[in-house]
Amino acid sequence: MHNALIIDQFAERLKGAGLLIGPADRASWINALEFDLGHRLPKTYGDFVRRYAFRPFEWEALMFFGNSEADDRLNLHVAVRADPAIWQAARRAKLLQFGRPATGSYDPICFELKAAHHEPAIVQLDHQAILIKDRITLVRQIAPGFIALAESLLASHNEPELIEP
Repeated sequence: MHNALIIDQFAERLKGAGLLIGPADRASWINALEFDLGHRLPKTYGDFVRRYAFRPFEWEALMFFGNSEADDRLNLHVAVRADPAIWQAARRAKLLQFGRPATGSYDPICFELKAAHHEPAIVQLDHQAILIKDRITLVRQIAPGFIALAESLLASHNEPELIEP
């Protein structure tokens, strides 16, 4: 399946669950985030957040930060910087947090931006290793990339659910 089609289907499922706000008309915060990161967003995830505005949501085992101009604590541009220790450690390691486990864990779910290809792996980090030892420790790889994650979620029988900010 073509990546753009998968992204559109992913957005359709969000729309069906009442999570899609609409098109991401003013996504100027994305350029600012990329500048602060010193790295561009992964291609497919970047396409997704540049095209669609959505509320924070849980789907299967993951909680995704929202994508809107609002300064809510669970919107990507606010949430990634909310904990300075995690933001700085992840940034140094070329990781971008875009969510957490849906269990309520504080572990960051991140893209490995240091990958040379356009579809970096999605990993879960140990937040305690960052906060206590200032060390990045990988808990597990969640998916080989955003498209693989989206395909897996689209194939599930569960629906995405709103997270109240």
